[in-house]
Amino acid sequence: MPELKNSFIRGRMNLDLDERLIPNGEYREALNVQVSTSEDSDVGSVQNILGNERFTSFLETVNDITPICVGSISDEKKNRFYWFIVAVDDISGDDIASAIIEHNVDTVPPTSTPIVIDSDNTRLEFSSSNYITGINIIDDILFFTDGITEPKKINVEHFRLNGHTDIYDTTNAQFNQSDFFVDSINTGVFTKENITVIKQKPTKPPVLELERLNPSGSVSSLNAVTLPVNFAGLEIEDSYIIGATNNTAPVLDFVLTMYVKYPTGTTFTSPYTDIAGNTYSPQQATVDIRDANDFPVTVGQTLLLSDPAEPGSLPNNAQIKIKVDDIEYVGGGFGIGTTTTTEPIYARVGYTILAIDQLPITDIAYDYIIENQARILFEKVFPRFSYRYKYQDGEYSAFGPFTQVSFETGVFNIHPTREPYNSAMENQISKVILKDFVTYDIPKGVVEIDLLYKPENSTTVFSIDTIKPKNVNGTDNTDWTTVNGVSSNIILSDGTSVAASDTGYYEIDSDIIYAAIPENQLLRPYDNVPKKAKSQDFTANRLIYGNYIQNLNLSSYDNNIIVEHAVRRNYYDAQLNTRGANQSVKSQRTYQVGISFLDLYGRETPIFSSGNTGSVTIPFDDDISDNFLGNASRSLQLIAKNIPRLGVNTDARFFKIFVKETASEYYNLVLDRVYRAEEDSNLWLSFPSSDRNKLKEDDFLILKKTIDTDVQVQDENKFKVIDISNEAPEFIRAKYKTLGTFDGNGDLDLLYPDPALAPRFGSPKLVISKDQIIVENTEDIQRLFDAGNGLSIKFQKDFNNGLINSQRYEVLSMDTTVGNPDIYRITLDRAIEEQDSWVEDSTGVLTPTLKTTIRLEVNRNWEEFQGRFFVKILSNLITAQYLETQISEEFQQIFLSRPQLYALIDSNLFKGAGNPPGSSAYDQTTTPNIDSAEKTDTQAKWREVLKFGGNTTTSAWFIDEMYFAAHQPTISQPDFSVGGYGTPGQGEWITASDYQFDVSGSGTLLNAGPPGGSDLITNAGVSYSIEPNGGVDFFDYGASQDSVYRFDGGMIDGFEGIFTANSTYNKYLSGPRAPRAWVSQKHGLSFDNQGNEVFGEKIYGEFPDEGNFMHLSFSKVGVDLHDGTNLNAGGDLQLWYDSNSGDVSQHTNSAKINLQAIQNNNTQSGPARMVCNVPQINTGINLEEKTKTQWDPVGSSVLGNYSASNETLVSQLKPGFQFTFNNDASGEVFTILESTTKRIYNHTGWNRKMKWDDNLNKFIEDTSTVHYAWQRFAKQSSVDGSSGTQTLTIQRFQELTDAIVRFGSADNRRVMYILRLDKNPEDFGFNPENLGGPSSTVENDFLQFTQAYVAENESEISENPAIFETEPKEDLDLDIYYEATQAYPLKLDEQGADADNRKGYLASSIGDRVICSVDASNYPPSVSNTSGADLSDNRVEEWDGNRITLNPGLAALTTVPFLGGTFNPNDLADQTTIFQNKLLKFYKKDFGFIGYTIKQVVEITPDVAQGDFFITKLDLHRQPFSVGLPYFNCYSFGNGVESNRIRDDFNRQFIKNGVKASTTLQEQYLEDARTSGLIFSGLYNKNTSVNDLNQFIMAEKITKELEPTYGSIQKLFARDSDLIALCEDKIVQIFADKDAIFNADGNPQLVASNRVLGQSRPFVGEYGISKNPESFASSSYRAYFTDKQRGAVLRLSMDGLTPISDAGMKDWFRDKLKGDYFNIIGSYDDNKDHYNLTFDSGIIFNADDDFKDTDTSVTVTYKESVKGWVSFKGFVPEAGLSCVNNYFTMRDGQIYKHDEYTDLNGDVDRNYFYGDPQKSYITTVFNNSPTTIKNFNTVNYDGTGAKGYVNPHSSLNGWVCDFFNTDLDENGQTPGQISFINKENKYFATIINDGFITSDTGITITDTSSFSFQGLGTASSIETDI
Repeated sequence: MPELKNSFIRGRMNLDLDERLIPNGEYREALNVQVSTSEDSDVGSVQNILGNERFTSFLETVNDITPICVGSISDEKKNRFYWFIVAVDDISGDDIASAIIEHNVDTVPPTSTPIVIDSDNTRLEFSSSNYITGINIIDDILFFTDGITEPKKINVEHFRLNGHTDIYDTTNAQFNQSDFFVDSINTGVFTKENITVIKQKPTKPPVLELERLNPSGSVSSLNAVTLPVNFAGLEIEDSYIIGATNNTAPVLDFVLTMYVKYPTGTTFTSPYTDIAGNTYSPQQATVDIRDANDFPVTVGQTLLLSDPAEPGSLPNNAQIKIKVDDIEYVGGGFGIGTTTTTEPIYARVGYTILAIDQLPITDIAYDYIIENQARILFEKVFPRFSYRYKYQDGEYSAFGPFTQVSFETGVFNIHPTREPYNSAMENQISKVILKDFVTYDIPKGVVEIDLLYKPENSTTVFSIDTIKPKNVNGTDNTDWTTVNGVSSNIILSDGTSVAASDTGYYEIDSDIIYAAIPENQLLRPYDNVPKKAKSQDFTANRLIYGNYIQNLNLSSYDNNIIVEHAVRRNYYDAQLNTRGANQSVKSQRTYQVGISFLDLYGRETPIFSSGNTGSVTIPFDDDISDNFLGNASRSLQLIAKNIPRLGVNTDARFFKIFVKETASEYYNLVLDRVYRAEEDSNLWLSFPSSDRNKLKEDDFLILKKTIDTDVQVQDENKFKVIDISNEAPEFIRAKYKTLGTFDGNGDLDLLYPDPALAPRFGSPKLVISKDQIIVENTEDIQRLFDAGNGLSIKFQKDFNNGLINSQRYEVLSMDTTVGNPDIYRITLDRAIEEQDSWVEDSTGVLTPTLKTTIRLEVNRNWEEFQGRFFVKILSNLITAQYLETQISEEFQQIFLSRPQLYALIDSNLFKGAGNPPGSSAYDQTTTPNIDSAEKTDTQAKWREVLKFGGNTTTSAWFIDEMYFAAHQPTISQPDFSVGGYGTPGQGEWITASDYQFDVSGSGTLLNAGPPGGSDLITNAGVSYSIEPNGGVDFFDYGASQDSVYRFDGGMIDGFEGIFTANSTYNKYLSGPRAPRAWVSQKHGLSFDNQGNEVFGEKIYGEFPDEGNFMHLSFSKVGVDLHDGTNLNAGGDLQLWYDSNSGDVSQHTNSAKINLQAIQNNNTQSGPARMVCNVPQINTGINLEEKTKTQWDPVGSSVLGNYSASNETLVSQLKPGFQFTFNNDASGEVFTILESTTKRIYNHTGWNRKMKWDDNLNKFIEDTSTVHYAWQRFAKQSSVDGSSGTQTLTIQRFQELTDAIVRFGSADNRRVMYILRLDKNPEDFGFNPENLGGPSSTVENDFLQFTQAYVAENESEISENPAIFETEPKEDLDLDIYYEATQAYPLKLDEQGADADNRKGYLASSIGDRVICSVDASNYPPSVSNTSGADLSDNRVEEWDGNRITLNPGLAALTTVPFLGGTFNPNDLADQTTIFQNKLLKFYKKDFGFIGYTIKQVVEITPDVAQGDFFITKLDLHRQPFSVGLPYFNCYSFGNGVESNRIRDDFNRQFIKNGVKASTTLQEQYLEDARTSGLIFSGLYNKNTSVNDLNQFIMAEKITKELEPTYGSIQKLFARDSDLIALCEDKIVQIFADKDAIFNADGNPQLVASNRVLGQSRPFVGEYGISKNPESFASSSYRAYFTDKQRGAVLRLSMDGLTPISDAGMKDWFRDKLKGDYFNIIGSYDDNKDHYNLTFDSGIIFNADDDFKDTDTSVTVTYKESVKGWVSFKGFVPEAGLSCVNNYFTMRDGQIYKHDEYTDLNGDVDRNYFYGDPQKSYITTVFNNSPTTIKNFNTVNYDGTGAKGYVNPHSSLNGWVCDFFNTDLDENGQTPGQISFINKENKYFATIINDGFITSDTGITITDTSSFSFQGLGTASSIETDI
């Protein structure tokens, strides 16, 4: 009989092909079988697989708790593996505990040990619904990340010290809990922070205590000098020995105080206090009491001595240095009797001279100090200090905050020649003490602290030392555990000793440089370890995360942080203000503050700024009153308020304040000398050449400190550098030797024999008597001139108890004429100038005290110019007051200009609202300059006045008490052509310039008064009514009106010449209007384009300011502008008439006049309000020049009216210039403080206006205005029309022409200078009425502008020089902020058991000083004698959440000024009423503070002895109120000098803004999910003990982004030296530590690279891992995983991606992967070389299920050697792995070892999984000749025995055939009952047809015609016994 035989050598299932096509050796499917693999030698057979055996029983006996494995990893190096379990409460479903368990395969028997147990799962944070796939073990450190919590790590060996044997303590019915061990010491329950990859950094800087090298020694002011002694001629080694007779040096006695000696046994009836402040009780007076300070010097010390007259101060000006060898007290009756004596005593020293200068031969009482020989640290450095943590696994934290610079200044000392640098800016530190670096919040894992040092000018940070908790011998290290090197306790104010919250004490007494820290650490403000990461792996010796989340999640908040500045308070160091300089923030700078938020681990956000509120500019002067508060002389601090409050759903826990200040560098310069510039009377300043690089031309200098005082300049100033010269300017180098000064021996006629050639203004010729010069003892000067020497002449006269000097005039030519007398004929280089016209008292009459000096020029490079450079600046009021005093000690002056001065005075000027109309303007009692009592209000009158006593009108300067018609505004004003005059919010502002002037705004000086009916002025001849738009309605002329509405209080139609502006001028009457203001013609209020009310210029100040003013004017000015011709050339003045309405308004809106650029912008409309429209008329040549100079007193050379003297004078009518009146008997000098220029129309205005008529005693129309003439013309032309006679129209036109000509006439203009003076000249007897006037012929009244005179031979240097500061050259405008504070908590915890007190102690440490805003509470009514405490010294004693305990406490109060009533000091409610919401400031030793407001008073403690009550406990509001920044960037010396640079030298170190920088972001800051991103850590190298796996430095390139189209990164796989990123939709190869260069054929060539992550290259094939990273398993270089999205299972190998689901299972996997599974777990069995893929649907495995269904759970196995899927498996694990060639799976949190199951009898059994029996089967196909129908009679197999159950054929163990089906027939027996019998070592079974069952009877009928089985056979075997 033929036999069909199938073998299983291909060993894989095939569910894809048709049964007829399945190759021989493959089978349809199998369950729990293995093919081609065997535990023994039967390779190639089909076997049912061995079961698995449980090795653990954790939580087995605990009810209602199920453990679930959520991750595992094998440590092949140590033959161990770890699995992660979470305990689930079966009732609630909560994850209530978690653990990491180790299984050690090497132990016998293998052991499972819990390594980490988290009793409440708040630390490990495992989730039963989240399988952890990112796990690595690196040496003993286990790293893992789950994508939903912080990446974590544990050190297995450290946690092993817990000694756990079980997870659960059944005795106490609770989970065990792991502790955290540091250096094998149990530190208590571990926290999440202990196991995160990110490591916390220090939160605050170390506390600094600086011991300064005191350059003044310890000498008291009582011990200041020696007795006079002569050291002349002494040398080094000379000495004085007490008692010796052969001394080479003199006796040296030091003065002590008066000595009072009381006999032994003297008693006192009351305590006795000596002059040193020592108090003695009567009982103490039993010994001699010496009422004198002991000599502070001891033997062996070195003393420095200097003459008190020697410039500078000790120790810098020391002249003698001696070593003290012996001391003896002398005088005072020492050792004499028992009587009381009172004598001076001295300390006599024996000494040896160590150094000595050459000294004068005279007795000198020397000053002295003790030389401090301690070594100065960091002398020329600004050091900062910080620290960092080292954790026990070798990680280093980021740096903590750095201190402010550690610097102690000396006493301000700078001199331009001896020490041209600021020696006070050399560090005076002799010791640095770092404290409090072991903080309350120090993480448990810290085993070392590195103390760090950074010099300000370097990017390198150095390690000073490493501090450990224990010494080598195991004892406590006091550097770690103490606060002072001795104790760990702090003594509080009342003497209580409490444990310090912060410890650490380290002394630095050497500035030796230590090890440098890698520079990248300074770029590491924090570690950007991902907050969450889905994937993780380790390659290139770095930890790499993928698909991660970074950035803090900030809830919405308002960032309205406010910054202010205030005086810096110091409550710790009483010497703060005695050291010469205090820390400060630089004045006149703008500071912007920003805030950065931090999470629990120290991650920081970028900077959030708040715009304007977060910015402050520190002004020059902080006081708006007359009290000067110069900020450059104060110690200032920035204070941040309104700290943002974040919501509850935020990562932020802390904040820091950052500061931005972008001004560039500045420098201080010490002034050497001041010189007057010869060419323009400005100043040349000389500075040491060492400062040359600090300045360049066009820079600005600021004078900070005055000469000869230690006072700041009180006037804000700035000087532009006009010129710089490295050599002394020629005129400075020119010194002048005086040959003689001559006055004719009192008779000037002897000196000047020819009156016509005597000195006079305008003449360059002189004749001087040679004989008289010789008489006055001077040699023949002709010889010197002929020899080529330069000669010059200057004139002098007595002036104001000093001298007035002329300019220097060079001698151009000289010859001698013999005669009687012999004379010199001299020609000067220029005519004697106007400012020197004083040489004559009057024409031809020399000034009686005139002196003539002839000098010889000597030009050489003098010593004072060596090592100097020279800077030119403008001279002004500041230089006059603060600098020019250095020019000469002798009071000498020079006239800068000297114009003739007149006074013009009118009478009957209307004074305003305060006087009846028509009253005298100024109550003048003298006769006015015009004979008529009328005002000078017409052109004729003005032309007469301006003759000044001559025959024609001329221009001149005069004190102005004259009438004026109008003025032209000189300030910007609304453009009345837009919108409407006076309409708020409308109109644009136009600017008055020199080229265009708006006459429509011309008006009068008005007295402002309140509007209303009370201001109705009666008896007016014309009525002005106010229209709604603010316009003015002019009624018809001739209308009889009885009143005028005076909105503005009244006109002022004239000026006072000299006056003090009291309340009459500048006191407000109502609203914003001053009584006297310069306004436009329009009455009423006007508004700017912002709608703000505008009311003219308040030139005369504001009440109560009382300035002194003088009106100085120049008229006539310019030239005539219009001659009246061609006025109608353009036709614009044709007659206009509308026959229908008579309206002529058609020209209204466009009508303008442009009269040489004088613009009329009025918008008046209507028949009576038409605007004169006059075209621009070309009146001749130079039109533009006439226009430009019409208001310029200097005139124009083109027009022929240029005045050089006026040009000089105008340049001096500015603040700072000084003048005198030549005929003023007092000789007083007046200083201009302010100057305002006004343009005045003398007699003719443009706009219509009213004026007071003295005769009619009422207001009338001013008929002189152009507008009046225009209105008359326009009105008449409309009446006459085109058909009229027009005679009157022509007349009116001529009137208009005349008005325009008058208006443009030069005699209509005067320029007024309103000068505010330092004092009123009339107070010193000056009377302007005594000056010349219109009819005066007096020509000797002058206004003399004076200046301090510098004799060319004189220049002085100050011992206390002035200091300048350079203005920063540019604002760098960098958006860089610098860390300015420590980290502070955003919110304190609520008081209670769960409070995290780390926040409180971070805000303020124990012992910090506390100050309350209720000042009285800081000082109690009395001081307890029992405690002896300084009860004003409140300190922090304890924090409990937001509850603070103070020691000794705030004083409870009974009354407070801000609340009425009396309060019970022992009542909580009463005291809460007082203190609620009041501010508590917690001060740190760096002067920074944080402020909290008080919520309530909690505890009051009485002091029974004193009857006081103290508030010792308070609850605070949890958010901070304010933060005082310790930040400073300069030292303020209190004298205006602010320094930030070593020695103030160029290119020296300077104080920068800080160390740690940050910036703002342009885009919105949000939590950032980098789903396609990779980020990697620093290096790990066990051999070199480098562990930088916590270092994620964002300043370095540590990230890589893959294409977002690849999908999110789900898994990372380090293969060889590459990194494989398994993304959702793509598998990507990333080169690690190398890159690829692609050849021309597209193939990559690998090259070395320093890039950690090089190029990325996706594998071929459109596959990813979807979102099932748990399906991943690997063995060697192969990896297996599923792609659920594409229904495939993939293998990644060296040949790329292969879809192994296509190996006979493609359709099956495509359908199966559509399901929604709890997990799809991949694991690899190294022993069997199986990839086991588990589909866990959450349903228990059932062998009878159709595994293809998506709701079934099953495992399917892929075998690499057969390249196919070999079998389904009946075990469904939670995880699986291989270790030591054994395969383990986890189920219900337990581990099971596979292929090893032993039953109760010890026999190996099969198909038992997780304690349950399973079946095995295989379905094979007999498809030989598939088209042929075959009869199957029997089936047989080669194998083991038959099944052990009762049947007629056999009782042997073995297989049975479950069914045998063909395409034609089915199994002939009951399923599972086809048994096999053994025949000749084969097992056979007969195949019998089943027959059929009739439907009606249900009886089985056998077909006896066929006992065989036909068709294509499919057979299956199953094993039912185990």
